[in-house]
Amino acid sequence: MENKNHTKFKSLRTFLWILVVGLLAFILYQTNLRARHSINAGPLQSYQKGSFTALEVLPNPPSIGAQKFLDKNGKEITLSQIQGKIKVVNIWATWCPPCIREMPELTQFAQNHKSKGVIVVPISIDKPEEKEKAQKKLDELSGGKLDFYSDPKMELPFTLGVKGFPTTIIYDENNKEIARIPSTPKWDGDEANGLVDALLSKKN
Repeated sequence: MENKNHTKFKSLRTFLWILVVGLLAFILYQTNLRARHSINAGPLQSYQKGSFTALEVLPNPPSIGAQKFLDKNGKEITLSQIQGKIKVVNIWATWCPPCIREMPELTQFAQNHKSKGVIVVPISIDKPEEKEKAQKKLDELSGGKLDFYSDPKMELPFTLGVKGFPTTIIYDENNKEIARIPSTPKWDGDEANGLVDALLSKKN
């Protein structure tokens, strides 16, 4: 009987030990996750709120480099050929409902900040046979105010580590990634305006 009790006590002690270790591991994981999120956010952390909660600043962002995509005439182009103090690259597609919903707001955002040197670069990842449809859709959604770009081979999402659509990546004039938003934030809100003004003020 004593041996049985001893065995039960030993099993209970082992279970409690595993529980404590598991709990400590979970706490450390959560702490590290919050710290990493905060570190990655850096000085832009204050803009991670409202519809921009998903704003990310990657510690080692992938480079867009000389990655080519197409302009409205089907000519190969790179981001470095597009002039702007801040380049807001939006990866979208006609088959993506959130992409369609955010485009009018993104267009207005582009118009509001155009005089400041901010340019929005919407890049469609629709198939080659859907190019005309995608171009017409962008003209409709933006009132013809945004230039059409496409990546029919769908190479950019892999190069840039895009995990969902739409994803918007913000670059400086040297094509270095500043931040990315893998969601559909409100482009007509205070967070968007505050963020771009903060980025521009650092350049002046």
